[in-house]
Amino acid sequence: MIDNHKTAPIFITGTWRCGSTLISRMLNNHVDLDVSYDTNHFMRFSFNRYNPINNIKNATMLVRDTRDRIMKRYGFKLDLDHILNDLGGRVITYALIYDAIMRNYYLLRSHKKIWGEKTNLAWTKIPSFLEMFPHGRVIHIIRDPRAVLLSWKKFTHAPGNDYLDSILNCYDSMQKAQEYIKCYPDKRYVLIRYEDLVTEPVKTLKNICNKFE
Repeated sequence: MIDNHKTAPIFITGTWRCGSTLISRMLNNHVDLDVSYDTNHFMRFSFNRYNPINNIKNATMLVRDTRDRIMKRYGFKLDLDHILNDLGGRVITYALIYDAIMRNYYLLRSHKKIWGEKTNLAWTKIPSFLEMFPHGRVIHIIRDPRAVLLSWKKFTHAPGNDYLDSILNCYDSMQKAQEYIKCYPDKRYVLIRYEDLVTEPVKTLKNICNKFE
């Protein structure tokens, strides 16, 4: 069972420089939770790009491309055969492949029970993630756009005034957050502010844990 209320995965997203790395590193200290750090990015690079995914050739291509990308960028090695064997005998879906990759690499190394993934600029994929994992949990983090703009300007290598796009990203992320609050009033979606995370970290983390119980 790839998705139940006790071991359902967690997805973390927001704009660049919004605090998504901070919250993912905090949560990664939990004894049962392993949150990946900017490696797989399944919802950005794999989801809906290998259709029809129930075709074993397409599924194999997805896993192979993921393995090659992660190896090239980070030097991490995924066991292609192990992951593909895990898919055998079942109807192949994106959720099945996503879970197999995360379990066979991250959880296998850490010996933890729950995987999570932080992927920036993927708030529009939140509905798809929750559709794939009905018991899945999402943390959507936002930050004052002025602070994001200043931080991103110092951080990015983008030419000219391209850093100004961060304002539009913030606006879209906040707009979607208002929609998701209404669409997911249950315990699957939580919106947090970077400012609350740094000024009241314990309270913010407790609120997240209480929300996901």
